[in-house]
Amino acid sequence: MNAMYWGYKASMVDTEDRLIWQQEQEIENGTFKAFDYNDYDFFCNVCNLSVNEGSKHCRKCNKCVYKFDHHCRWLNTCIGANNYFYFILFIVFSDIFLIIHFCMIYPQIGNKSKLTTIKHYS
Repeated sequence: MNAMYWGYKASMVDTEDRLIWQQEQEIENGTFKAFDYNDYDFFCNVCNLSVNEGSKHCRKCNKCVYKFDHHCRWLNTCIGANNYFYFILFIVFSDIFLIIHFCMIYPQIGNKSKLTTIKHYS
């Protein structure tokens, strides 16, 4: 149950670079200044906005993610600085669940005499 919660939490956190969010708000409000490429060290050519150091554009999500780690297929989101903690908790609790499940199933597999067989009638 905890693994599901942390997986949900990791997938719902917005991973987009905060600098891009701020610039998009300025564009909407009409307060965005003319862009000068020399003022910024890091720039995303896809978003056409400046980004923080360590940000990377994810092609699957089509957004820049701050401290991008990877795009997770299982959670269908990017893993970055904003949700990395929740992702680690998701992995830890998933592993705990699998270990407990294996410990409960293994004795049944080892004791073949208790296993039931399906009889086929013709």
